Amino acid sequence: MNNHKKFTLSLQLPSDAQASIEHTREKDRLHISIIPEKGTLSKDSLLATDFQYKHDLIISLNTPDIESLGAIYRDNPDFFYQSTIINIDHLPENEHYGQFNLVNLKATSVSEILYDLLENLDANFIDETIATYLLTGMIEKTKSFKVSSVTPQSLSIASRLMASGGDRDTIIKHLYQSKSVQTLRLWGKVLLKLKTNDNQKVAWAEVSQIDFNETQTSYSDLYGVID
Repeated sequence: MNNHKKFTLSLQLPSDAQASIEHTREKDRLHISIIPEKGTLSKDSLLATDFQYKHDLIISLNTPDIESLGAIYRDNPDFFYQSTIINIDHLPENEHYGQFNLVNLKATSVSEILYDLLENLDANFIDETIATYLLTGMIEKTKSFKVSSVTPQSLSIASRLMASGGDRDTIIKHLYQSKSVQTLRLWGKVLLKLKTNDNQKVAWAEVSQIDFNETQTSYSDLYGVID
């Protein structure tokens, strides 16, 4: 969060007065000129307000607790304490840390919750772009509707999103068919090292920094290999 604070200068003007504003930059100084159309102004009319945050609302998605936001929260704790938080999630471990908590444990993804929210506010919000975004979240979270938590409601929402212009083919292409050669090589190494315990129904693989170096990949490239 860069440049998230603002400094305000307030000037008392006569009720019928109008003024124009000019500003110039001279090295490390900013000069602001206020030119009234009539009458005069004095420095006593000027009020300076200390730094305030430019934003007054936080909307968190799929975040069970504030600490999960990492550096955004650690570097700006005052902003989180001073601002209203709308917490939208579907995870049972959510700590309900917002002033407003929209947590639906029956939803398979936050996209389902957002769809219901937007539809109730104004169905016209859901254009082709928004429909594609929401459908992407549903497909990614449900592994293309293969997980056991998928409900008839989920399938109904997905159908309505596609009817609204959600581009399923583009979503599938970018989620599952656009892996780099380096990523596929890393996944190959993981599969070669895969070990299983049939009794406990557990599978695991040890990945070392050497594997990342040899395939020119990073930890983020492991995303999806478990599937």
